Parts: sequence; structure tokens; C-alpha cells
Amino acid sequence: MTAACKLKKRRPSPVNISHLRAKPKLYPPLNWSAEYGESFSSQLVLCDEDAIRVYLSQPEESFIWGGPLTANYILRNITFHWSLRKNKGSEHTFDDKHYPVEMQVVHEKIESEDDSKDAKEADNFLVVSYMFELSDIPNEALQNILDTVPKSIKYANQFVPSEPFRFCDLIEKFTKNYLFYKGQLTEPQFDTCYWLFCPCKLLLSPKQLCIFKKCADYKPEMAENCKPIQPLNKRKVFYAM
Repeated sequence: MTAACKLKKRRPSPVNISHLRAKPKLYPPLNWSAEYGESFSSQLVLCDEDAIRVYLSQPEESFIWGGPLTANYILRNITFHWSLRKNKGSEHTFDDKHYPVEMQVVHEKIESEDDSKDAKEADNFLVVSYMFELSDIPNEALQNILDTVPKSIKYANQFVPSEPFRFCDLIEKFTKNYLFYKGQLTEPQFDTCYWLFCPCKLLLSPKQLCIFKKCADYKPEMAENCKPIQPLNKRKVFYAM
């Protein structure tokens, strides 16, 4: 069994995160490339097995490094998780609380020729995770994606283009005061990864949340596309200062 396979067994995701138990630790600032999400990018929305995924047309301009990361990570796709149940939605919980929607921004490691075999197999991904809270005011940047969701369900497993928008208008970039832990992707092949959580919450309206929930009308398996909480297995959640 390779070192990467052993890591997968010890590092399941998602997990419950306790703010009181998070260990403060000083790290260099997290860095975002100057062009991260700045360009007006056309997007391809894909409805596959049980998720909505978004692929931007210019990901090569968007990468992250610094903080606890030991390499540069380039933006690959965006995945949304929610539930029909009122008290669920996000995959991760915070002090046992779910948020209505969790947006996972997946990045892939830019490998170095100097990396050992084990280094190349471990932590190949970085997920920057954003939690959404309900608001009376719609999120205009999120609406750019939601406008395409009904069509993406109709043409399931096919890429559906949508109107160009700036991804940076949807997210918050942060450099410190965030929670993180080492886990794995919640999608096959369950590769090991870093999980970083934005300290700010994003907003969406009840009507926008309903668009996600209505996906289950067409694909019942999308009624609850959040995985169950997994044990930490002696891992630590850190608070990056």
C-alpha cells in the first residue's frame, strides 16, 4: 500500500469543526495570484451524478500559494453542496451547525520536478470552502451560475455554457484568520487535500436556495448531495493566524 493510500484511510472528509478546539498557529500570509478570478470568464456548468460543477475558461491565471501550503495550486472547478432538509446542506459543520450551501473551490497542485514520488501522490488538491447564509438580498454573482442550472440538468452530463462573469465578484479572498485541516476530496477518487475555510460567509436568497433544491425534481439523487460527517482520527484543525 502506498503512502498516499494510507493517508486516505486516516484522513476522511467532511468533518465537524469545533472553533474552541482549533489550534492557533502562525503561518505566512496566504497568497492569491493578482489575476485570480479577475477576468470575465465564460463558464461551463455541468450537472453530473449528484452535483453542480462549474468550470471557468481561464483557470491558468488563478492560483494560490503560501500559508500552510507547500506548493502552488491552480483553480480547477467549483462544486456546490446542499440538501432538501432545512437543518442540513453544507458538507462540513461548524460546532455541529450546517449551513444551507457549501461552495467548494477545487485547486490542483502544480507539481515540481524535484518532488519525490510520495510528495507527488500526497496533497494533490486544495479546496477553498465557502459557506452560504440566507439573506433577503439575492447574490448577483451567484445568479450568473444559477441561471444556467435548469438547462444543465436538462442536458445532464454535458457542459452547458453560461454568460461570462468575474469569479472574484462571487468569492472573498483572505490571507489569514482562517481554519484549515488535512483531509480528502469528498468526490472520487477521494485524493488527499488541504481544506481551507473562508472566515467570511457568503449570502444567497431563499429563492436562490430553492433553485438548488429544485434539482431534486429532475434528479432525485440530488436531494441531498452532502456526504456524512467523518471522524477526525486524531487530526488537528488549525486556526491560521
